[in-house]
Amino acid sequence: MLLKIFTKVWKVRFNNIHILAILVGALSKYHNEFSIAVVDDVLEQIEVGLEQNNFKHNQRRVALVKYLGELYNYKMLDSQVIFESLYRLTSFGHEGGTPRPGVACLLDMPDDFFRIRLVCTLLDVCGMCFERGSAKKKLDFFLTFFQYYIYTKEPLPMDMEFLVLDTFQAIRPNWKLHTNLEDAAKAFEEAVSKTYKTSDEKSLAEPEEAEDDGDSSDEGEADYEHREDEEAQLSDGDEEGESQTVASAENVPSSDSEEEEDIVVQLRQEERDPEADAEFDRELAKMMAESLDSRKFERKPVFDVPLPMRRSGLSREPTMGSEVADVPPPTQAPGTMAFSLLTKKGNRQQVHESLLISRSSFDTHTNLNDGLLDPHGGASLRFIVCNCNEDPTRSRARGTATH
Repeated sequence: MLLKIFTKVWKVRFNNIHILAILVGALSKYHNEFSIAVVDDVLEQIEVGLEQNNFKHNQRRVALVKYLGELYNYKMLDSQVIFESLYRLTSFGHEGGTPRPGVACLLDMPDDFFRIRLVCTLLDVCGMCFERGSAKKKLDFFLTFFQYYIYTKEPLPMDMEFLVLDTFQAIRPNWKLHTNLEDAAKAFEEAVSKTYKTSDEKSLAEPEEAEDDGDSSDEGEADYEHREDEEAQLSDGDEEGESQTVASAENVPSSDSEEEEDIVVQLRQEERDPEADAEFDRELAKMMAESLDSRKFERKPVFDVPLPMRRSGLSREPTMGSEVADVPPPTQAPGTMAFSLLTKKGNRQQVHESLLISRSSFDTHTNLNDGLLDPHGGASLRFIVCNCNEDPTRSRARGTATH
């Protein structure tokens, strides 16, 4: 059950496929056989996709190829497996293992460009890892062959052309792109002759190994035209001890360890001084206390609303610049007092007129205040102030007797 979850990668979001590869790398430390089973299953499914070539599974095949590249990034694969997969994607089903212009292949027709998309996807994921040593040479050789493979097909549509250009720009910005089949085929022939010339010189420099492998060299000349044998001889000439097995996250093959060194960046942890932290806390508390003390004596803003202007006649809609809408005052009856109530709703103010009975407590209090403000009512004001501490009932009776 767990193996199916880690191999059906097309059920995971495309941008989260690398997380699945991280989990496989973490599990390989304790269950190495599980990671091997995952890699074998992925390679087998890629092979099945090449054999069936069903367009319904195109999205699944793209996800598997990306997953394979992510597994290499997290050291679950050897670089040899990646290069074998690249050549398998471009040469599977062709006669003699080498695609030729004008020769149709049922599994890879000239108007079928999906394999080019698979190669670009794999190179976009892990192609930037082959920047030095023999891995760089092998990638350069494959890119030369890949250009030749592109021109064996019909002219690329615009989207595929942009995809190829973006891939070359990402992994080899200074790569010289050819514009026709003749230039691409000539460059591929030169790369083949240069590679085999170098391998022949190395074999002559080691006569003892040449005598032991005399029969095998004859067979190599017979299979000179096969692309898979070319890659095998290239790997033998550059790295004789490169491993082709699956490596765990910690066990990197010894042949690539010298050329593909791991760069581990350790961030420097900042050391914090406890005395400085304590001083900072004290200063912060002191600043907060001073802020609170200073705000104690601040006067609260007074609700300042301008008095509405009384207008005679019926109320009109507020004109430009006016915000108060008046209501026509009611007819004042005897024994009543007119009272204006100011209300505000949003930015609109309204004045409501109402009549109060003269004997109400509100009317009495208002008239008392008017008497206190009267300049001739100073005696009453002094009487009330002098007797403010006495019983309210007694002061009121005394005030009545005085009047």
